[in-house]
Amino acid sequence: MALAVVSSILGAGAAGNEPAVNPAGTWKVTYTRDGKTQAYQPTLKLKLEGDKLTGTLTRRRGQQDIEMVLEDVKLEAGEISFTVSIQGNEVKAVRKFHGKIAGDTIKEGTVKEDLNGEDPTLEHPLHWEAKRVKE
Repeated sequence: MALAVVSSILGAGAAGNEPAVNPAGTWKVTYTRDGKTQAYQPTLKLKLEGDKLTGTLTRRRGQQDIEMVLEDVKLEAGEISFTVSIQGNEVKAVRKFHGKIAGDTIKEGTVKEDLNGEDPTLEHPLHWEAKRVKE
Protein backbone atom coordinates (compact mmCIF):
# COMPACT_ATOMS: atom_id res chain seq x y z
CA MET A 1 0.00 0.00 0.00
CA ALA A 2 1.27 3.39 -0.85
CA LEU A 3 1.37 5.64 2.18
CA ALA A 4 2.19 9.07 0.92
CA VAL A 5 1.48 12.65 1.74
CA VAL A 6 2.36 15.34 -0.75
CA SER A 7 4.77 17.86 0.76
CA SER A 8 2.47 20.73 -0.14
CA ILE A 9 -0.06 19.24 2.25
CA LEU A 10 2.45 19.48 5.08
CA GLY A 11 2.69 23.24 4.79
CA ALA A 12 5.92 25.19 4.79
CA GLY A 13 7.67 26.49 7.85
CA ALA A 14 9.26 29.90 8.17
CA ALA A 15 12.25 28.87 6.08
CA GLY A 16 9.95 27.57 3.35
CA ASN A 17 11.50 24.09 3.30
CA GLU A 18 10.57 22.73 6.72
CA PRO A 19 7.10 21.37 7.51
CA ALA A 20 5.08 23.59 9.86
CA VAL A 21 4.42 20.47 11.97
CA ASN A 22 6.93 17.65 12.28
CA PRO A 23 5.10 14.42 13.11
CA ALA A 24 8.19 12.19 12.89
CA GLY A 25 9.07 10.17 15.95
CA THR A 26 7.74 7.72 18.49
CA TRP A 27 4.49 8.48 20.31
CA LYS A 28 2.77 6.76 23.26
CA VAL A 29 -0.98 6.57 22.69
CA THR A 30 -3.64 6.75 25.40
CA TYR A 31 -7.26 5.75 24.72
CA THR A 32 -10.31 6.99 26.62
CA ARG A 33 -13.73 5.37 26.28
CA ASP A 34 -16.79 6.31 28.31
CA GLY A 35 -14.62 8.68 30.37
CA LYS A 36 -12.23 5.90 31.42
CA THR A 37 -8.59 5.85 30.38
CA GLN A 38 -7.51 2.43 29.18
CA ALA A 39 -4.40 0.99 30.85
CA TYR A 40 -2.46 -0.16 27.80
CA GLN A 41 -0.52 2.32 25.70
CA PRO A 42 0.09 1.40 22.06
CA THR A 43 3.13 2.86 20.32
CA LEU A 44 2.71 5.03 17.23
CA LYS A 45 5.81 5.47 15.05
CA LEU A 46 5.76 8.09 12.32
CA LYS A 47 8.45 8.57 9.71
CA LEU A 48 8.71 11.47 7.26
CA GLU A 49 10.93 10.87 4.22
CA GLY A 50 10.75 13.67 1.68
CA ASP A 51 7.08 13.95 0.82
CA LYS A 52 6.06 10.58 2.29
CA LEU A 53 4.61 10.08 5.77
CA THR A 54 4.47 6.46 6.87
CA GLY A 55 4.16 4.66 10.15
CA THR A 56 3.05 1.82 12.36
CA LEU A 57 0.87 1.35 15.41
CA THR A 58 2.02 -1.41 17.75
CA ARG A 59 -0.33 -2.86 20.33
CA ARG A 60 0.03 -5.70 22.79
CA ARG A 61 -2.17 -8.79 22.68
CA GLY A 62 -1.39 -11.17 25.51
CA GLN A 63 2.39 -11.54 25.47
CA GLN A 64 2.75 -10.60 21.80
CA ASP A 65 3.35 -7.21 20.19
CA ILE A 66 1.31 -6.71 17.03
CA GLU A 67 2.61 -4.11 14.59
CA MET A 68 0.08 -2.67 12.14
CA VAL A 69 1.02 -0.55 9.13
CA LEU A 70 -0.78 2.79 8.91
CA GLU A 71 -2.93 3.25 5.82
CA ASP A 72 -4.27 6.44 4.19
CA VAL A 73 -1.89 8.64 6.21
CA LYS A 74 -2.60 12.36 5.82
CA LEU A 75 -1.25 15.49 7.44
CA GLU A 76 -2.87 18.83 6.67
CA ALA A 77 -2.75 22.08 8.63
CA GLY A 78 -1.46 20.33 11.75
CA GLU A 79 -4.14 17.62 11.67
CA ILE A 80 -3.20 13.98 11.20
CA SER A 81 -5.40 11.12 10.09
CA PHE A 82 -4.73 7.48 9.33
CA THR A 83 -6.43 4.10 9.22
CA VAL A 84 -5.44 0.82 10.87
CA SER A 85 -6.85 -2.59 9.93
CA ILE A 86 -7.04 -5.25 12.62
CA GLN A 87 -7.69 -8.88 11.76
CA GLY A 88 -8.40 -11.42 14.51
CA ASN A 89 -9.79 -14.94 14.66
CA GLU A 90 -13.40 -13.92 14.13
CA VAL A 91 -13.03 -10.17 14.15
CA LYS A 92 -12.23 -7.68 11.44
CA ALA A 93 -11.91 -4.08 12.55
CA VAL A 94 -10.92 -0.88 10.81
CA ARG A 95 -10.12 2.13 12.96
CA LYS A 96 -9.95 5.63 11.46
CA PHE A 97 -7.93 8.03 13.61
CA HIS A 98 -7.97 11.83 13.51
CA GLY A 99 -6.10 14.25 15.78
CA LYS A 100 -4.37 17.63 16.04
CA ILE A 101 -0.62 17.89 16.48
CA ALA A 102 0.56 20.58 18.90
CA GLY A 103 4.30 20.31 19.57
CA ASP A 104 4.92 17.00 21.32
CA THR A 105 1.22 16.16 21.78
CA ILE A 106 -1.49 14.84 19.51
CA LYS A 107 -4.76 15.95 21.05
CA GLU A 108 -8.51 16.06 20.42
CA GLY A 109 -8.16 12.64 18.86
CA THR A 110 -11.19 10.73 17.69
CA VAL A 111 -11.52 7.17 16.44
CA LYS A 112 -14.26 5.84 14.19
CA GLU A 113 -14.45 2.08 14.16
CA ASP A 114 -15.91 -0.53 11.84
CA LEU A 115 -16.10 -3.75 13.85
CA ASN A 116 -17.59 -6.53 11.73
CA GLY A 117 -19.79 -3.97 9.98
CA GLU A 118 -20.89 -2.07 13.10
CA ASP A 119 -19.57 1.12 14.70
CA PRO A 120 -19.41 0.75 18.51
CA THR A 121 -18.02 4.30 18.75
CA LEU A 122 -21.51 5.67 18.03
CA GLU A 123 -22.70 4.56 21.48
CA HIS A 124 -19.31 4.48 23.21
CA PRO A 125 -17.03 7.19 21.73
CA LEU A 126 -13.35 6.32 21.61
CA HIS A 127 -10.87 9.20 22.01
CA TRP A 128 -7.09 9.17 21.86
CA GLU A 129 -4.14 11.36 22.51
CA ALA A 130 -0.43 10.77 22.15
CA LYS A 131 2.74 12.14 23.70
CA ARG A 132 6.00 12.14 21.79
CA VAL A 133 8.69 9.99 23.39
CA LYS A 134 11.92 11.91 23.94
CA GLU A 135 14.70 9.99 22.23
